[in-house]
Amino acid sequence: MEVIFTLSYWASILEPRALWFAGLFAGFTLLGIWLPAKQGQKIFRDEYRTDVFYWFLIPLICLPVYYFLTSIILTLLYGDDGAGLLQLLQQGREPFTNWPLWLQVIAIRLIADLVDYWVHRSLHRSRLWKWHAIHHMPKEVDWLTSARSHPLNTLLELMSSGLVTVLIGFDPAAFAILVPFTLIYGAMVHSNVSWDFGPLRYVFASPRFHRWHHTSLELGGDKNYASVFAFIDLIFGTFYLPKDDRPDNHPFGIAESIPENSFLKQTLWPFRQR
Repeated sequence: MEVIFTLSYWASILEPRALWFAGLFAGFTLLGIWLPAKQGQKIFRDEYRTDVFYWFLIPLICLPVYYFLTSIILTLLYGDDGAGLLQLLQQGREPFTNWPLWLQVIAIRLIADLVDYWVHRSLHRSRLWKWHAIHHMPKEVDWLTSARSHPLNTLLELMSSGLVTVLIGFDPAAFAILVPFTLIYGAMVHSNVSWDFGPLRYVFASPRFHRWHHTSLELGGDKNYASVFAFIDLIFGTFYLPKDDRPDNHPFGIAESIPENSFLKQTLWPFRQR
């Protein structure tokens, strides 16, 4: 695990992160100009710089901890940093490795979405809210606010859905395919774009679907928890997508007073709440 403290390790995270930032900025900025959900929203809104810090720092903080904790769990279960699990996968003794790769990708995403749904819902309806409130504080939502997440919030999500899918025993190649998909999809549902996906709105989470989740609790703030598959909210009674209204007709943000324009102050804020 000493590799996580090397400069080459940090570069392996920051360099692709910078490339993704450039690509997503270009793509979703143009879409936000062409098909805006909220007319007149600034490209460089007031807290844009703070969210850039989140974009680059959260992976640096959370990924090493996630890998470290996962390696401990895999070592306890399979020995030698999970070598036993890798051997089972290579031998085809885990049943899911015999599935076509495309089916494994769908299965991983569906299982992760189910886990994420309940973790996300619990973050809203328990004392864990103060860790999740950071994500809901922006009054203007775009693709970059997808990065606004407290480190402990991110770790909880990684250790739940990530660890569950790893332990089930899918082909590592399926996870590699999902990494860029998950990054793009998360940015897309937060983007300032008016899409609702038409008849597929009940199947997949769209920008309009998720932007309702950033409104007040009285509207959609306690609804639309799914990350990708909107039908999960339909099944559990938390789907909210009225046809005669749009989320951008209503204010975003929360009632809590959280320091603005400061990554450090926002990260420390939940520790000061009783």
